[in-house]
Amino acid sequence: MCRPDPFLSGPILAAVQAASIFPDCKTFVDLSLLVPPAECWRRWEELSQPPSEEQLRRFVASVFSAEPGEGQLEPWWPEDHQPAPALLSRLPAGAVREWASAVNGLWPLLGRRLSAEAARRPDRHTLLELSHGVIVPGGRFREAYYWDSYWVVLGLLAVDMDATARGLVSNLLECVARHGFVPNGLRKYYLNRSQPPLLTQMALPALDAEYGWWMRTGDGRSAVRLEADGALLNRYVVAASAPRPAEPPESWREDEATAAGLPPAAQARAWSELAACAESGWDFSSRFLGGELGGEGGGEGCGKAEEEPLRSLRTAAVLPVELNAILLRNELTLQRLHARLALLLARQAGEAMDEWMWSGETGRWHDVEWEGRGQLQQVSAASFTPLWACQHSAEREAAAVQSLRRSGLVQEGGVATTLWDWPNAWPPLQQMLVEGLAGCEADGAAELAEDLALRWLRSNHRGWARDGVMREKYDATRPGESGGGGEYTPQVGFGWTNGVALWLLERYGDSFARSLTAPASSEKCTAIGDGG
Repeated sequence: MCRPDPFLSGPILAAVQAASIFPDCKTFVDLSLLVPPAECWRRWEELSQPPSEEQLRRFVASVFSAEPGEGQLEPWWPEDHQPAPALLSRLPAGAVREWASAVNGLWPLLGRRLSAEAARRPDRHTLLELSHGVIVPGGRFREAYYWDSYWVVLGLLAVDMDATARGLVSNLLECVARHGFVPNGLRKYYLNRSQPPLLTQMALPALDAEYGWWMRTGDGRSAVRLEADGALLNRYVVAASAPRPAEPPESWREDEATAAGLPPAAQARAWSELAACAESGWDFSSRFLGGELGGEGGGEGCGKAEEEPLRSLRTAAVLPVELNAILLRNELTLQRLHARLALLLARQAGEAMDEWMWSGETGRWHDVEWEGRGQLQQVSAASFTPLWACQHSAEREAAAVQSLRRSGLVQEGGVATTLWDWPNAWPPLQQMLVEGLAGCEADGAAELAEDLALRWLRSNHRGWARDGVMREKYDATRPGESGGGGEYTPQVGFGWTNGVALWLLERYGDSFARSLTAPASSEKCTAIGDGG
């Protein structure tokens, strides 16, 4: 009899998650089997069915490891890590250099590599094969993640850890070779979805395989053809017929609760939307909730049942700005490899974004509800990521800079993700906006880029000085404070936060040092704009 992987589907997974054996659903699927899978199933079948909670707990304790990740990834100190990289000598002595040194010192603490035992017994855990060491985000995120890796690589390059950065990229390229794309994270339960496609920005070798995966058209595919003339824009979409226990299992209980009581077809749709939102990296943001999309519900994007707003997720109905900005920048990068074809593709993508996403009235790009061909009006940090993708006309750049200033997103501690998911601010979006603005020729763009960089650095530094940690996300309105909400407690560590901080310090370290020594009255930054 062919039995399923107990971590990915089947009665063992369902029983353990439904009984809340572990408070965090991800814990179970990150454990290791102490016995071969066949022996696990033999012991399971000896239990009375359904087993009592006491029987279930004894079974788990006898068959699975005590701790998640046990025997899988072992600590790894990157050989190219330097306690005093050249960046430090270029930063002003004092608080800024000391902080940069401390952040640089976090890389070895987050370094991991596949253990010999895990490599020898791949059927006893959910990790994917790894040829090189990785930098993990930290906390419950015990494995490498796709889009996190881009900002980790930026930070590694800032401190001359080129070999480690190459190893991270090589792991992702191997994923493309094996699976045709890079999964959300480097575990088996992430193999049904990807994340924002930033591999092209991490490596310039031929990456047509991943690009092709994203540009597939047809039912259930990412690319949507808007008109007969061939204009293509992209979305996040995942085919899923079960909660993320089977595909994948990291949030089984939460997904079961979200879809509880719905008819079977509606349950499958809800699970697909949950997975698609996870693929976006914005899991979970009210940006993709139903109200504005004409679904069930209303009022700030809430779903029909306030107790389960995620039922109204409509991720696959949206053509998101930042996904198309990333793909546009990828196409321009691929121009170096396939000059004539890539240039044509980039022009088509840019024209499609300009036609469907740009609004001269608001001065920004908008997500698009693709079936209704309508722009969604809520503003988010993604609305300005096309500035990061490439240059635009002077008039358009000037309008976008002013629109960002008026958006209400710019707060004392950085740029908030959206006005609806207030007041969380995520490191990747800060970096994209700063880099995009710094490349603009519009009046005030460079100054705004520096202003945003300093706001973010001040918030990170304030939190570090007080708590000694770097956080996964921050509160844009209270510098140094953690963001909140979501499926799990916000984590510390933290890979992409460290990478963005080092990237910004490389460019704005002197200005940041001056801002720290400025009189207290001038240090406090006020919010910009009123949300209009």
